[in-house]
Amino acid sequence: MIHAAFKDWFDIDVTSESSDRHPAQALQAMTPEAERELHPKKLNELLHDLAVERIARARQKLSELPRENRRRQLQADWARLLGNVAPPAEVKSRSIVEHNNSAAGFSIERVVLTVESSISFPILLLKSEMAISDQRHVKPKVVVALAQSGKQRLLPARAAEIATFLASGLAVCLPDLRGMGETSLGTDRGRRSAATSASSSELMLGGTMLGAQVRDLRAVLVWLRGRDDLETQDFAIWGDSLSEPNPPDTIFQVPRDDDEALPRSSEPLGGLLALLTALYEQDVRAVYVHGGLASFESVLAKHLVLIPHDVVVPGALTAGDLCDLVAAITPCRVRLEEMVDGWNRRVSLRALTSAYEPAAASYRTAAVAEHFSFSAEGTSVARWLTDGKPGRAR
Repeated sequence: MIHAAFKDWFDIDVTSESSDRHPAQALQAMTPEAERELHPKKLNELLHDLAVERIARARQKLSELPRENRRRQLQADWARLLGNVAPPAEVKSRSIVEHNNSAAGFSIERVVLTVESSISFPILLLKSEMAISDQRHVKPKVVVALAQSGKQRLLPARAAEIATFLASGLAVCLPDLRGMGETSLGTDRGRRSAATSASSSELMLGGTMLGAQVRDLRAVLVWLRGRDDLETQDFAIWGDSLSEPNPPDTIFQVPRDDDEALPRSSEPLGGLLALLTALYEQDVRAVYVHGGLASFESVLAKHLVLIPHDVVVPGALTAGDLCDLVAAITPCRVRLEEMVDGWNRRVSLRALTSAYEPAAASYRTAAVAEHFSFSAEGTSVARWLTDGKPGRAR
């Protein structure tokens, strides 16, 4: 029936159709002979080579700048990649409930922040009420803790760490930024999920979801600075992941269109937000990352990408890699633990040492080598932060 249409529309006269059937081997464009001659590379191999080249170019560009200008350069580079990361001039807050537990030594405050006309998110503030021995009230310093799964999961999973912070006289702020925790669009973050749809829309509009969340986190710091009951010159940001890494024997050769068969994806959002916010905020004096992505380069090393769509930053490696972010925030105290690669596998100490040598070199040059450390195993964020002893990389 289509023949008449071809004749009328395109003046193509189809008098007969071929009934010849060819074997599959005859239809192959890449024959064994051509493969031996051309030595073709897989797409991920080409992309990884390009990534290494761009990282080297970015580091060369940074190395030519005076050390004090490198942070400013990376701020501009990441703002270009992320979109608008500037916090709003005004942050509106609405207190939902406040509960003082004097016997336990801390108070609980639930707040909703409005950072844009249609963007609001909840915050839980746990504030220590401790006073020093001479009865003078000491304003507590603040630890901002966040994970992709939100405070509802982070609180019970890290209850002992949070209790230690409070017992040490610190305040803990747990925000659920847009797309996180209470404000998430569901637990699914696969390619067909609502979260990926929202992230895709941000890219179409010239921004990124990660950039919008950096903006939100900076708004949280604006709100905290406006309080007169907190110490606001010395923030710590704790970015965590509650996603279990894939074991070494995980099978990654799975159909690409079968979301159910895919191995576990990483949840690097908390760590990325911590590092990027520290890049822009000088009064962030300590960053702790647990289970974060060790490098964007590792995402391109294999055929399968196992990071959520909303942490993808197109062109990120033109600004270097995550170790260059760490180097730029020298002398901020930084601790990295149980980091994962692009396949959500635990990264070995040897691999971490190699990947983060540029950052370690920056801290050594600044004579604060003890401010940067990492471990292939988890320890305790509370002990690291309250003891004030970062320790050596191990």
